Amino acid sequence: MGQSGELLHLLSRSFSCYVASTDTTSWESSRQTSESLELLQGAGMHGHSGLQAIKELRPVIAWEYMMPDQFCKWYRFAFHLCKEPQRKHVQVNVAIEAWSMIMVGRFRLLDKWLDFVRQRKSTMRVISEDQWRQLLDFSRSVYEDLSNFDPNGAWACCLDEFVDHMRNTRSCLWDQATNSMLGFNGMDDTAPMCMAPVSPHCGSKRRPPDPVPVDPVCDQLS
Repeated sequence: MGQSGELLHLLSRSFSCYVASTDTTSWESSRQTSESLELLQGAGMHGHSGLQAIKELRPVIAWEYMMPDQFCKWYRFAFHLCKEPQRKHVQVNVAIEAWSMIMVGRFRLLDKWLDFVRQRKSTMRVISEDQWRQLLDFSRSVYEDLSNFDPNGAWACCLDEFVDHMRNTRSCLWDQATNSMLGFNGMDDTAPMCMAPVSPHCGSKRRPPDPVPVDPVCDQLS
């Protein structure tokens, strides 16, 4: 069995233990999951190395074709493959790369989310397991136009900030489009008023010239 085959065997075993532990609350199941994850991490399945292994095994794992419930379990399991041993979070660069691969076709706002996270890498340096899980919940429950997002819900702060960012961005784009349309149609306040042609004598204060007097005799002879 080659290295890829060994990794796949470890991955399959560890994932099976993880799924079993999510379906039950037994101590034995949790212990087996912890041990299998340690074996995976010992084989190099952690951080950037874990992400690279996921890429190599992508044709076999085929998460694109998983049903929603199965994908949810795989997505949560992938967090443990992307984090470093003894850590409780994933480095933001690893998370961005993992999302861009795993969440394709699962989250319509994925590109916007990735741009948002990239812009905040200086302050958002790690992703917690709770933030990781909530992103999938967000992608499944919140409409693309964000109209049903509840700001009073128990969302992670980064998702609250993402929604505010999206709404502010869309508001600015709307204002720019509106101003552009007004300027194009000549309706903004700074555009000169269009006036209809006016008779040169209409409303003029200048007195028109007096009529030339006509000699009555000449008038009779004409």
